[in-house]
Amino acid sequence: MPNDKQSRAELVERLREDAEYIDNYVDFIGSPDRIARTMLEAAAALQSKDEQIERLTRERDEVSSSLEYLLVGYVGRYCDPVPEWQPLPTLGGIISQLDNAMTVTTTFKDRAEDAEQQVQKLTAENERLREAMTPSVDTNAAYMGEFSFGITLSAGGEEDYRRIMVPWTTIKEIMAAIRDRAALQAARSKE
Repeated sequence: MPNDKQSRAELVERLREDAEYIDNYVDFIGSPDRIARTMLEAAAALQSKDEQIERLTRERDEVSSSLEYLLVGYVGRYCDPVPEWQPLPTLGGIISQLDNAMTVTTTFKDRAEDAEQQVQKLTAENERLREAMTPSVDTNAAYMGEFSFGITLSAGGEEDYRRIMVPWTTIKEIMAAIRDRAALQAARSKE
């Protein structure tokens, strides 16, 4: 059996080593009060971060909902979507679709403005043609004397060449025939 003195010496040595380890550990991590304070501060910071995450999540969801409402209304009004179209489920997807919809409608708007200019130009041209093909004092003044045909008359062995002016009534009849033909062509093209 080992000597009591030796066992005690070993026990004292081990206790001294343990005390030194505990002393180093306490120096490393601090006192129990400091540890408790640090843990409470960490818990409070974690709680604050959780609250911030919840707040930001609510704000993101509100923005997403508002943008989805805007997107659905915009697409429905300006883009003529297919019946299966739905907004994407993420905020990034909704923003991307909204950007695409705005790009498409800008292109459509530009094309519509170009078409409107063409319509105005063609309408003005049609009005000029209609005015030119409608008997009036102005067209009478413009066309009288413009149209003629030549005729050769023979009498007593002599030939006489004459220019005959087309009468205004004939010009009006020609104008009416052109208008009728144009109307007929328009009716055929609609069929």
